Amino acid sequence: MTITDNDSKFNLNIATDVVLILDEGSAPRTIDIVREGTIQTKTVEFDVTYDTAQSDDFSITPSSPVTFPPSSSSQPITITINDDDDVEGHESFTLTLRDPKGDDCPNGNRGEDYKLHIKIKDNDGVVNWENTACTAMESDGQCEVCLTRTGDLTDSQTVLISAESNSALIGSDFTDIREIRFAAGAARVCVQVQITPDSIVESTETFTLVITAGQGIDIGSQDTTTVTIIDDDGRVGWEQTSYVFSESAGGSATVHITHSGNSGVAVSVTSSSGRVRPAATSGEDFTPVSISFTIPQQTTRYPLQLQIVNDGVDEPDESFVLTLSAIDSASVTQAETTIIITDDDRTPTSPPPPPPRRGRLILGHQKQRKRLR
Repeated sequence: MTITDNDSKFNLNIATDVVLILDEGSAPRTIDIVREGTIQTKTVEFDVTYDTAQSDDFSITPSSPVTFPPSSSSQPITITINDDDDVEGHESFTLTLRDPKGDDCPNGNRGEDYKLHIKIKDNDGVVNWENTACTAMESDGQCEVCLTRTGDLTDSQTVLISAESNSALIGSDFTDIREIRFAAGAARVCVQVQITPDSIVESTETFTLVITAGQGIDIGSQDTTTVTIIDDDGRVGWEQTSYVFSESAGGSATVHITHSGNSGVAVSVTSSSGRVRPAATSGEDFTPVSISFTIPQQTTRYPLQLQIVNDGVDEPDESFVLTLSAIDSASVTQAETTIIITDDDRTPTSPPPPPPRRGRLILGHQKQRKRLR
């Protein structure tokens, strides 16, 4: 008599103690249930244990039980991870093979690989610009922009960026950036956009950075940030090449500095004598000048008061020079101006003597002639 063994040993065709990681929205994954032993028709069931995943996060086809036709040694099951819009982090569930009696494939029916742990990797993170705008002076040379992300932070992620010129030009006014990378575990990343300083006086310029794509991450509503470059290439210079003041002007002697540009300009002014003739003497003919100050933004004509000394001495007209220097990046169009002091201390002259009285002399001559006769 021949006794036919109708026992089967079932396994999942995977590596031992494996955790299968499936991305949310990825293509369905097929896994084979394999059996050893009988070639008769046989069924096997599987149970699903919900760890953190929910029933609407995935589906398995066919549903339990799975039937093995005669001579079949494997039957596939397909796991489909549903793609949703919820930021929920990683989730997991466990698939366990069971025999029709409800036990874990007992009496030798259980193989070594009868359980499968499945981890769903959430792809519903969102990336946004942290701020909608960034403003920098041209001379700063850079402007910091930052991205933030939500969702699963376990892995590194790369976000693609494109730059759109508004009035600032790529290459001449700034260097564009093509991508920004989040390090593993990082929810925020900042980069420096390089701004190109020049010496051209120009208006305020802008450009826009746009998030165009994310690796396994969605683009949020704040997908653009605008960078504003404030030009600080101002120009300053003396309004006139020379000024003339009388010595009696005293403290009412005013000279002017012209200013153009979009920002305030720090300058210094110093006085010197001896370079022009006749030279005014510092401290005796005028109060020496050595000052630094800032011409405010939007001020196109800046007044500077000078102190002329009225010494009461009759002397020739005298001169001294004021030199203007820019402390920051502004250019100087007229660096020097000459101050001419006209003397008004003239010494009064004595009036000329009166002319001789000619009539009396003639009368005297007539009397002398009469005596001689």
